[in-house]
Amino acid sequence: MSAMPSGPVRRMKRELAAKPVGVRPVKPTTSRLAGKPVQRGKQARPGAAVPVATLCAAGFLLALALAVMYYHLSPRLLWLYGGASVVAAILYARDKHAAIAGRRRIPENTLHLAALIGGWPGALAAQSQLRHKTLKHGFRIIFWLTVLLNCAALAVFLIYKDTIA
Repeated sequence: MSAMPSGPVRRMKRELAAKPVGVRPVKPTTSRLAGKPVQRGKQARPGAAVPVATLCAAGFLLALALAVMYYHLSPRLLWLYGGASVVAAILYARDKHAAIAGRRRIPENTLHLAALIGGWPGALAAQSQLRHKTLKHGFRIIFWLTVLLNCAALAVFLIYKDTIA
């Protein structure tokens, strides 16, 4: 007859039996930006507020659409930003899934190029929604430089659009 396990062993078996299979524990960590504890890997709950970055990206695209309507700009400009944003968001989603699965990743230069050609609103929304590339400081600096370069190029285009065409 085998002996019944003692207290700590019995308690550990009970805890292991109570844990769902295939669920990894989420470790709390401290955010480098705000110094507040955050839960990495935590999924947004249904009905959660839309992140500010996503609202900013949508606001830019809405402002661009209004500029196209009221200032008689070419609708191709809106199609360029909208299409590039969709492509950038898809690239970020694919890179996030590749990172989770341990597969080959999309090069960061490709993500930056997508942002530079006008996909930065989609890239910004994808970073926020997917929580991808948000803690990598070097990547974020280059990303915001591409946003500034793109907005500067757009401003130059809008100022000199009559002389360029």
